[in-house]
Amino acid sequence: MLFRMITSVLLTLSLVEPAHAVPSLIPLLPIIGVLIAKGALLVGSLFFFVLSLVKENKKLFLIAGVVLFLLFVLLMLLFQYG
Repeated sequence: MLFRMITSVLLTLSLVEPAHAVPSLIPLLPIIGVLIAKGALLVGSLFFFVLSLVKENKKLFLIAGVVLFLLFVLLMLLFQYG
């Protein structure tokens, strides 16, 4: 009961106006997309590098890993701040 009285007094004496703007993550969607793409390329390249050490078609998996890693490096150069 005391807590409700204190909060009601504090709320009535508050000088803060209600917020009119609703925060949104929509402007961050391109950055989030680039981060997801970078992560997928890096994990994919590491996956194929590991497969090239284990499986029989070593050269094919190594080429796939190198291609994905080069795409990752290209994305890192194009989108440095994302």
